[in-house]
Amino acid sequence: MAPLPDRQEARRGELHGVLPLPEKYLVREVELTELKRALLRGQTAAVGIVGLRGLGGIGKSVLASALARDDAVRHAFPDGVYFVPFGQTPELVRLQNALAANLGVANPNILEPMPGRDRLRAVCRSSSAADPG
Repeated sequence: MAPLPDRQEARRGELHGVLPLPEKYLVREVELTELKRALLRGQTAAVGIVGLRGLGGIGKSVLASALARDDAVRHAFPDGVYFVPFGQTPELVRLQNALAANLGVANPNILEPMPGRDRLRAVCRSSSAADPG
């Protein structure tokens, strides 16, 4: 008989769209700690968002991937961690519709960014409320 999974492990959020870490990943502990502190500051929220900006090729996506893989982050978001790359000219409505679909919304039909933001908040709240933990 297989051992039962640890309760803490069972609550660790799955990763969705998170990029793999490079083969020769070098931990940037200071930056990772600062990002984690910013993300987990208001742990009572259903949604945590951290954005990174800077010159291309300096490791923003790698740092974001490392943050998403952090155990404290995954435990703080047991419903899952979603990686949404924006790029320089994001198509917000397309990204919002894709995220809503990934969250289980059938035919989200988001047409404008601000109502899309509100719809995603509501979806995340209802998902979080439905999970007694």
